[in-house]
Amino acid sequence: MRDWQSGYVNTNGIRMHYWRTGGGGLPVVLSHGATDSGLCWTRTALALQGDYDVIMVDARGHGLSDKPSSEYGPRFSGDDLAGLIVGLELDRPHLVGHSMGGEISANCVADHPGTARSLVILDSGFISNGGPYRGSSEGAEERIARSRAGVEEMRALGMEGLLARLSKESPNWHELERAPWAASKLQVSPEYGRFFAQDKRPWQEIIAAVDCPMLLMIADPGLGSHTEWEAAIEATGLWKEGNLLHINGAGHNLQRDRWEVFMDRLTTWLAGH
Repeated sequence: MRDWQSGYVNTNGIRMHYWRTGGGGLPVVLSHGATDSGLCWTRTALALQGDYDVIMVDARGHGLSDKPSSEYGPRFSGDDLAGLIVGLELDRPHLVGHSMGGEISANCVADHPGTARSLVILDSGFISNGGPYRGSSEGAEERIARSRAGVEEMRALGMEGLLARLSKESPNWHELERAPWAASKLQVSPEYGRFFAQDKRPWQEIIAAVDCPMLLMIADPGLGSHTEWEAAIEATGLWKEGNLLHINGAGHNLQRDRWEVFMDRLTTWLAGH
């Protein structure tokens, strides 16, 4: 894969897979959203690899990482990520996470002080005071069952069907986004929904425990943002050092919908920290 390294780290009871560009720059660890995989960061990694050592991880239950039948949740995955950082001997990497990956990265930093140089969270639904992506009346078993059904549906579509659906729903996505997105849907475990079915500690507690500078990027509420705006404002009063950015005209997949704007903001942040 473009001379990238494919490897595994034993961490927190699982084998966690990663892709790595290598190079002599500071490490940047990219964590994907639910049902995606590390290679869904391909376009971003290609843009960063000249200046950074980019590591794209597959979260438990996703990509080529182990897929346990239980033991899912933000703190499990946060500990997985911390173990990978130790296993690869990364010196205080930048952590960048989209959606579920943002929640994983935040939990990693909160539970493992001194781990990260900076934290970048992209439109993650855990920062919410009861919006549609938190505080739902849906029970744990209902959420797990819905996720299983979704995986079954994606597998039935197959690669060709998934690509056709993506072309219809997101026609403006770059070509480099398409195949990794579709492939990831055929790799994800039917049990991934357990991540969202766990009791979670208050998001305020997590943000307050982050000991490094953090950047929160959020999408347009009218275009499907998962981060609640009022909660994002509240977060600015909790973090020790941070910045809040709204990416105008972007939906939840802001790094795909407005990639050039996203990359400009991300590279500026990384260069300054």
